[in-house]
Amino acid sequence: MKRPIRTAILDAQQIFRLGITTLLASLQVAIIVAEGSDFEPLLRYSAGELLDVLIVGFDDARQGMNRLVELKGIFKKAKIVVLSGHPESCEFRALIAAGAVGYASRSITCTELLDLLKTTMKGGIYVEPKLVGKFSVGGLKKPSDLKKFAQELTARERIILEAISKAQTNKEIAHCLSIAERTVKGHVTHIFAKLGVRNRIEAAKIWNKIFA
Repeated sequence: MKRPIRTAILDAQQIFRLGITTLLASLQVAIIVAEGSDFEPLLRYSAGELLDVLIVGFDDARQGMNRLVELKGIFKKAKIVVLSGHPESCEFRALIAAGAVGYASRSITCTELLDLLKTTMKGGIYVEPKLVGKFSVGGLKKPSDLKKFAQELTARERIILEAISKAQTNKEIAHCLSIAERTVKGHVTHIFAKLGVRNRIEAAKIWNKIFA
């Protein structure tokens, strides 16, 4: 018999956490090892393989991306899935690029939640069926989506993105800005997450399309 999927829930609303807990209990394939409105109660599961899936609820895309990057740094082995209050194509692409392996609305059904767990535990990426056609999964972002998230870049991130478009390495950027290379690496991670890209080539294309 397979062991239950060790799951944690992170969301500001207690009633939402209770609802997901009830759904998971009815599926009898997962156990809730921790839940809360912040990740302090979850920290003891950040080491080793104590946590399989972390379900995170977001209402704000900007907050979601920043929080996801932070969570990925803490829960390195857990699969992070996002349940969004306001699903959007640009938010979906940015969160997947930042490391999420599942994306669905907060109104996810019991059957869909089961599919989400099974898909992500097998190493796949889950997108709620009703969102697949809406988001044109696999296609390119619309220019309006790119501009929206490009506006979220800080002044320093824009400088680094421009340097990336000129094929500069993290080491070269760090030297030019007189900052540590690891600091540049952190900025690059945030840039990729905000723009919903996977590599420097895609990031450079966005710079040339929007800012150049």
